[in-house]
Amino acid sequence: MKDKAGETYIKIDEDILKDVPQEEWKSTVKQAIKERFPNGFKRNGWTIENTKESRKEFVWSKYTKALQWEGANAYADKMRIAANLDEIIGRQTKYTVSLRTTRMRKHSTGEKSRSKSRRTPMRRMC
Repeated sequence: MKDKAGETYIKIDEDILKDVPQEEWKSTVKQAIKERFPNGFKRNGWTIENTKESRKEFVWSKYTKALQWEGANAYADKMRIAANLDEIIGRQTKYTVSLRTTRMRKHSTGEKSRSKSRRTPMRRMC
């Protein structure tokens, strides 16, 4: 849908948090995402998996924590949009794909410290 200014928006018809106490919002939202989108989300040939970690990220990211403590209405809106995540992801026009670019370590940290100082790394004494 588009508003008068021509901006695209998604109408949220269902309030998945209706009659749910705020302390149970996170578990309710995670459960709703798990049940509604068991096969993940499709976007331009990519599949965004619906995993335990991704559901946790949705309800407990740094951004979500900031909303929770600073903007109660915005936080509640974010939790409510979980029922329409497929539409939101499908209509998103600005996005980036983050690929892991860090290289794997070829040595243990103990080997590295020995090679520099010729000392054995400290170990906990019981």
